[in-house]
Amino acid sequence: MPFPFDELTPPKFEMITEWNLDQVAGFLSSWSGSKIFQQKKVYHPLNEIWYEMKKVWGDENLNRTIHWPLHIRVGKI
Repeated sequence: MPFPFDELTPPKFEMITEWNLDQVAGFLSSWSGSKIFQQKKVYHPLNEIWYEMKKVWGDENLNRTIHWPLHIRVGKI
């Protein structure tokens, strides 16, 4: 996709939060892709990975630090 501006290098951004496993599942369930998958396949996509997620996470009530790197493209006119 053409970018008709003088490109700048932005600083690194990330979002950080503390969530338990149910909060992570709620976030993943809110994605439009999850909803479309569920409508087409008639089951929730997390069903395919839930057992492994629980096994790796451990105590479902334990809060863990979640990091999301944010990527932006910045230009100057």
